[in-house]
Amino acid sequence: MKEKIVINCTPHDITIVGKDGSIVATIMKSGIIPRLHEVIHEVGNINIDGVEVPIKNKEFGGCENLPEKRESTFLIVSGLIAQAVRRDDLLVPNTVRDGKGQIIGCDSFAQIR
Repeated sequence: MKEKIVINCTPHDITIVGKDGSIVATIMKSGIIPRLHEVIHEVGNINIDGVEVPIKNKEFGGCENLPEKRESTFLIVSGLIAQAVRRDDLLVPNTVRDGKGQIIGCDSFAQIR
C-alpha cells in the first residue's frame, strides 16, 4: 500500500491531540493557503447607537491556490474551503478545546461531502 502524504494548507501548524490530551504529532504549515474569491455588495445599513453601519451581502466564488488532486495525497484546509470545493482529498481538523474554550489542537479530521 502506498504511503499517504498530508499537506497542511492552513496558515498555522496543526497539533494532533491524543485521547489523554497529550500532543502526539504536529503537522507544520506548508505555506500553501487556498482562498475563496469574495464578491461583496452593500444591501442596507443598521443604526447602532446613532452610527450607521453597513450591511453587506458576501458571496464566495472560485478557489485559488488550491493544489490539484494527487494520488495518495490529502490536503488539510479550512471548513469553508472544503465546503466550497467538496473533494475527497480535503481534510478539516476536528478541534479540541481546553476548559477555557481555547483550541489546543485536533483529535481527528473530517471530510465534507
